[in-house]
Amino acid sequence: MRSEQKIFDDLAILCRSQGYVHALAFICFRDNFVLFEDEMNAEDMEKLYSKVRLNRTEVTTLIGLMIRAPVDFTLPTPEIIFDYIRQTEALLKELHQSMLNPSAIFDSWGNEPSSDINTFTSSNSIREAIFYRGDSAYSFQYRDLAPRKYSADSKWLMRTKGINLKVGQEVCRILAALLNQRIITTWQNFKSKPVEEWTILPGYAFSCNELATRTNQSTNSIKSVVEAFTLPASERNITFTSLHAFNSAYIYPFIRMGTDQLLMLQFYGFPEALYETPFYWMCADNSYTSTALKHRGEFTETISAERLTR
Repeated sequence: MRSEQKIFDDLAILCRSQGYVHALAFICFRDNFVLFEDEMNAEDMEKLYSKVRLNRTEVTTLIGLMIRAPVDFTLPTPEIIFDYIRQTEALLKELHQSMLNPSAIFDSWGNEPSSDINTFTSSNSIREAIFYRGDSAYSFQYRDLAPRKYSADSKWLMRTKGINLKVGQEVCRILAALLNQRIITTWQNFKSKPVEEWTILPGYAFSCNELATRTNQSTNSIKSVVEAFTLPASERNITFTSLHAFNSAYIYPFIRMGTDQLLMLQFYGFPEALYETPFYWMCADNSYTSTALKHRGEFTETISAERLTR
């Protein structure tokens, strides 16, 4: 069995292939959209529980590896796209098997295990469960709690980042509806195009101007929020060198496609980043760290008391 790192490195090479983003967009569509006729039934939903379906951690891993180089948007042939998908599935399956390899757990013990060793406290024995865990919250919970979580920090966020998280909350709502319809329309348009032009990628693209026309918020306020969570041109995710290393894809859910166009392959990533990332921005400001920690504790106490009371 190959080592986890070797498989990871091969996956990194694949994700930087020419036009790989089109294969990744198809995977995101296949694993998150339920297609049905007339009325949805249980059989239509079964695909969401398939062993082939990738979880969000796996998809974010693929995105993180892809952004380690400038994203190439060249449209490959259908044969190449589906070969990318086949290779991706094979490598991820092999990666999962490597994490389940008993020798990886035994190696962490060093010598012969003694009777008082608890395998469930071994870091290697729980890595697989952590990586393939379920979601921590629903996307709407992240979206709606983010402004409350940082309400006491709103002045700092506006002063240093120029963003209002209530605008971010609104962007979440609008973007979900916009992309949901755009992806469906892109899929339906395949009927009028030759197979060589089929790609679901345009369904995941949007502009700040489009968002502004669907809300009462100003274009500038929307741009400020979106830019704060957009992958910088210079960012190459250099820290993401192993499976459990820091992955910038979690804090930058938006990828720039052009001057006005942005790409969001996994919608869950934006509300999650909206809720989690600002705290780390504030902790990076040494003069504000203690205040950020105080506000974080107060929010936790307030929301806990509210939930327990109800």
